[in-house]
Amino acid sequence: MKLENERKRQEKEIKKQEILFEKELRKVERILEIEEKQKIRRAKRLRHKPSKWTVFYKNNINGNPYQRTFKPRHTKLDERIQQNLF
Repeated sequence: MKLENERKRQEKEIKKQEILFEKELRKVERILEIEEKQKIRRAKRLRHKPSKWTVFYKNNINGNPYQRTFKPRHTKLDERIQQNLF
């Protein structure tokens, strides 16, 4: 009788551990799926297009006549924000 109870208790414990293990596996799989989806979304986002003037000067025969350095608008704004913070 005692042996039977002990065996049943061990079987229950093993089942519990298996169920917990499967739950943890599913959690990890979900997290990985979400991360992959986020990577795909980031890759699909459109990059900023250069301005018409930038394209004009870069493709112009004379090239960059005023020796202007071209930066996308969003980086200029980021630099201004950083300057204002300090």
